[in-house]
Amino acid sequence: MRHDIEQRPGESDVTPGRDEAARVEAMAALGLLGTAPEPHFEAVCRVAKRIFGVAGSFVALMGDEKVWLKTPCELIPTTAPRRQTFCHFTVEKGVPIVARDTWEHPDFKDLAGVRGERGIRFYAGIPLALEPGLPVGTFCLVDTQPRDFTEDEEATFSDLAETVIAHLRLALVKAERAKVDAVVEEREAVILKQNGEIELRARAQESADAQLMMAEWLASIGTWNLSLAEKRVAWSPGLYRICGLDPAESPPDFERLASLYHPDDRDRVRALVRETLSSGGSFAYEARILRPDATLRDVVVRGVAQTDPDGAVTGLVGVLIDVTEMRRVQDAVRRSDVRYRGLAESLPLLVWTMRVSDGEATYLNAQFRTYYGPIGASRAERLSRNHPDDAPAMEAAWTKGLASGVGYSGQWRIRRHDGVYRWHQISISPILLDANGDILEWLGTALDVDDIVTARIAVEDARQLLGLALEAAGAGTWDWDMQTGVVSLDPASARMHGLDCPANGPRLLSAATWTSLLNPDDAADAWNEVRRSIDSRSTYAAQFRVGDRWIYGRGRTVFGADDRPVRMVGLHLDITDSKATEAALRAANHDAEMARAEAERASAAKSNFLAAMSHEIRTPLNSIIGYADLLLEGDTIHGEDRRRLSLIQNSGAALLTVVNDVLDFSKVDAGELTLESLSFPLVGMIDAAISIVRGSALKSGLAINVDLDPALPRFVVGDSGRLRQVLLNLLNNAVKFTPEGSVTLSVQREGEGTVSGGGTGEALRFSITDTGIGIAPADQVRLFRRFSQVDDSISRRFGGTGLGLAISHQARGADGRDDRGHERRGRGLHLLVHPRPATGRRAKPRRPPGESRAYGGRDAARTSASARRGCRDQPRTRLCRARSPGL
Repeated sequence: MRHDIEQRPGESDVTPGRDEAARVEAMAALGLLGTAPEPHFEAVCRVAKRIFGVAGSFVALMGDEKVWLKTPCELIPTTAPRRQTFCHFTVEKGVPIVARDTWEHPDFKDLAGVRGERGIRFYAGIPLALEPGLPVGTFCLVDTQPRDFTEDEEATFSDLAETVIAHLRLALVKAERAKVDAVVEEREAVILKQNGEIELRARAQESADAQLMMAEWLASIGTWNLSLAEKRVAWSPGLYRICGLDPAESPPDFERLASLYHPDDRDRVRALVRETLSSGGSFAYEARILRPDATLRDVVVRGVAQTDPDGAVTGLVGVLIDVTEMRRVQDAVRRSDVRYRGLAESLPLLVWTMRVSDGEATYLNAQFRTYYGPIGASRAERLSRNHPDDAPAMEAAWTKGLASGVGYSGQWRIRRHDGVYRWHQISISPILLDANGDILEWLGTALDVDDIVTARIAVEDARQLLGLALEAAGAGTWDWDMQTGVVSLDPASARMHGLDCPANGPRLLSAATWTSLLNPDDAADAWNEVRRSIDSRSTYAAQFRVGDRWIYGRGRTVFGADDRPVRMVGLHLDITDSKATEAALRAANHDAEMARAEAERASAAKSNFLAAMSHEIRTPLNSIIGYADLLLEGDTIHGEDRRRLSLIQNSGAALLTVVNDVLDFSKVDAGELTLESLSFPLVGMIDAAISIVRGSALKSGLAINVDLDPALPRFVVGDSGRLRQVLLNLLNNAVKFTPEGSVTLSVQREGEGTVSGGGTGEALRFSITDTGIGIAPADQVRLFRRFSQVDDSISRRFGGTGLGLAISHQARGADGRDDRGHERRGRGLHLLVHPRPATGRRAKPRRPPGESRAYGGRDAARTSASARRGCRDQPRTRLCRARSPGL
């Protein structure tokens, strides 16, 4: 046994001259590769483990590329690539190998299974060869610890290996025996198959004999054989049947055979037969057989003489064909041809026949020649008479018919001899030559249907128009036959009734069935309307429910020749949506009435509350305003105190106006807001409004600028309280949302305008510009909403309830114009108030043109030009529309 200490690095100990292909073939012959473990192999491995005290023992079989364990071993994978296994090196060297320590063995130290905690440290392997030089595997011992291996152990190991080889030889014998058994089974199968084929051939021969007899019967053929030497006559069953003789009788001799023919044919038959017997050769003749029942059969006889090597006639063989039925068919065909040609000549149709090859006409009837006039037989002549619009379809149908051998028909136009095109029902059919489908000729017919087609086209046009109208209206048709009691519903009507239609045809049902579909509450009314319309000969109209649908039926009665009603026809319309809309409208009207009543009650309660609240506020406020008026009427207060008292008076009046505006909301909602039409000084009202907001501006360090048009009227006619209310709301907002800079009020005259009632007056334009925070374009839609501000931080930073601009917007008069805002966040607000035109006298200029008044802590004078320029310099503006109260 070869030990690892004898192996030197680089030494090659491969078995010389071994045939690898033969080894692989021997391995395949075993039939063990990839099979399940077997007990006798496992028993040898268990004995080896006990004897040698190793961790594992296994039998490995090596194929072309992989090594496979026949006995499992937990230290070795079941399959592995060939060159990464102990088995490969053992088989390649062809001798037993013992590696006391695989870490030191040059072939094994680099294998994957050697290193690691469970690595193989000891290996002993013996090649398993069924024949010398052809090892198929190895018998191996492995352990996880290095160890010695004595000579006695080597001998015992070799004996155990011989046991494994014996099991392998036994497996080889079993595999070869299995092959022999397979060959035997295959041969037995061949023998069984041959026996089956022999039996099938015998049955086929029997079937062929039966088919021959059947063929003789079907073809009316009989065969016969006359032997001169044996003086024997043999007949087939078919010949007995044709001659009307019993097959149980012996065939007649030569003389009796001649007597079976008609007396007029016997001598001719005898002469032909004798000539053939004397000179040889063949014969053929037609004759008549006279049966015992006195019926005649037309036959055709074919025969040939049989001769010996010397040329002497030894017998006759032949066949007798019964052509009676064929002659009858031929006579019938001739009579039929004459009859059908006469019929074709008399028919009011165009009739012609054509050759299959080129379509040339072989027959034209009189009607064809009359319609076309002088026309040749060629197909091109006929094609030239087809209508240009129909010619492609006619040619396509002809081409398809030729390819399929199936006839076709259609309605097309062909030109008459006078140039007029007329519609014809043209049918082209093949005339079959035999049952195989071979076509003898093509038969064509053309029936003049011009009047019918023209009328049908008109009807189809009308039907299409009606269909479009019905489809557009979502209507369906119905027909009630009063004589049969059958109701016919078209697909649309059937769907309304929740029914299906067979293949898009009408749905037929009895009148009782139709009634059962109706809502019981509507059935009686529907039938009452039917009786009424019949009795009064008027239009039938009824509404009824079918399931959850409402259907409107409308129709008329058709009366017969005896003036009795025979049927009723009409339309069905699905009015479910209309009914739902009506119900919804009624419900909405009811809800609206309830809401209106509730709103009126709420409005009345609100008005009462606001009236009481305003009274409670007005009482102390009127006292403040009254005492201020009394103090101002005296002359004891002068200078700054008088100015401050005037400010108290104006502020109280403004607050009173706000209280009044609270009441105005209810008047606006009720449409009862009225505007005063009184003359008031325009500039004084503007000064009063500016004075009110001046205090807030002083606290913020803002400049309040006023730019008045010198052409403004001194007095105007309108509602000064409303105008002051609007200006105060806008000015207060401008001051509130402007942390620094200025607020400018500009009032300009815009010329003549139309006032309420159709008159004319002055149109004034109020413009308020500030340098405040502005409003983003996306938030401008909320500018004039009640209780609405740009965001929640507005109320936290600046206060307010969001009612100021809403009051200005909703309190507009019927003749008011609009409020416009141009703004950009971070660049301030430019708000235009454009009240309705007002009438009045133009005021004298209160200061030179171009000079503006300044209010505020900065005391910065600005010209009207600079104020207007500040308005125009806003980089991005947008129009917010609203209504201001009328003046």
